[in-house]
Amino acid sequence: MSSRFREDLGYRRGMVLGLTLAEIVILIIFILLLIISVFLTQRDERLAKLDRDLADKSRQTILLQEQIKLLKEFAPGEENFDELFNKLVIKRQETEELKKRVAVLIERHRTLVEKANALESELRAAKTQRDQVAEALARQGLDMSDIADMAQAQSMIEDLQSRLDGAKKEIHELRRQLEELGEEKGQHPPCWYRLVTRPNGKPRERPLYIFYVRISDDNIFVKDIPALTPAYVLQKPKLPFNRSALNTRLSFGEFVKSFKPLKDAADNKEVQAYSCKFYVKVWDATTSKKSYRRALEKVVETVFFTRIEDEPWPY
Repeated sequence: MSSRFREDLGYRRGMVLGLTLAEIVILIIFILLLIISVFLTQRDERLAKLDRDLADKSRQTILLQEQIKLLKEFAPGEENFDELFNKLVIKRQETEELKKRVAVLIERHRTLVEKANALESELRAAKTQRDQVAEALARQGLDMSDIADMAQAQSMIEDLQSRLDGAKKEIHELRRQLEELGEEKGQHPPCWYRLVTRPNGKPRERPLYIFYVRISDDNIFVKDIPALTPAYVLQKPKLPFNRSALNTRLSFGEFVKSFKPLKDAADNKEVQAYSCKFYVKVWDATTSKKSYRRALEKVVETVFFTRIEDEPWPY
């Protein structure tokens, strides 16, 4: 018994918490492997995120390079592109300010029209009531000037008339201001343009063309062209027209159906803060001038403003 006891005691001396030293080493290695596995997983996730960030920055760099290229095409004679960019930013701010001014004036005009309509209704009701009282007094042979109610009614009518006249004057002034805002852009301002300087030193908006159009006897071919400013590059995908109509032959009806929503959006101030027109360059590929003029005036120019090209079709 004593020999067996000594063997058990020696066995227990090589154990910790009922585990042998070898089992403890294996357990520690397993825990270390788990920790390393978690660390490697987190590292892989960080590396994947870093790859995504680098890809996003690469795409942003490519977009910036494209924008710089477009700026160079937009103003090949400009060396100071920071100045050009600042001009674009200022122009955008001016457009936003103009949009706010127009919105305020339109809302004020709407409120005044509603007020004027209400005053007119009150005035008609007061005059009707006054006339009815006057007729009743006349039938009784009474002098209307001696009746206090008639004097009060006449005073109320004069007050309503004065307020109505004031509202109409303000409506007229608001309409004049809206017309002036419209005149700042000319009669048919281009939706897309670049600023150039007139000989007198004043700026002018030169149209930028959105499409090239070639007219044939029985179809119209619309060639898509790149937008020439970063702002228009971003805006073009949002414009309402049929993309499948680009770079293909269209019947006259298909042409109008595909691009009429673009004209409506420009007219309804959805492209700029004011009604504007998109401009296209037009080439003649018909066999007769009569067919060309008819298609130009009755089809293309119902949607776009045009510039007629004498040069050969570039595509």
